[in-house]
Amino acid sequence: VREAVVSTQSTGEGQGQDSFYPQAGQIIETGRDELSAIDKMAADVERQITKRSKFSRRRTYVDDADISYINERNKKFNEKCERFYGSYTEEIRQNLERGTAL
Repeated sequence: VREAVVSTQSTGEGQGQDSFYPQAGQIIETGRDELSAIDKMAADVERQITKRSKFSRRRTYVDDADISYINERNKKFNEKCERFYGSYTEEIRQNLERGTAL
């Protein structure tokens, strides 16, 4: 059984507060959702789940790539550093590999 919100109005300065905030034991009725809307939402969620289950992507692993990391977290850090600073450090890296670095 649902009860409607009973707004009590008092005289004086606090008139807005008493009508805005419910008293203890009062239930705020917000309305009901239609069954067709609930069914539509459930069907949409099911469609999203099936779409996600079909999507998967294998990460490419290059066997011949140089290993310059000690764990996966360090590998990601090195990839980010290479992406942002690789063009600036390319000459230094080549000199170190050749042994001609100062």
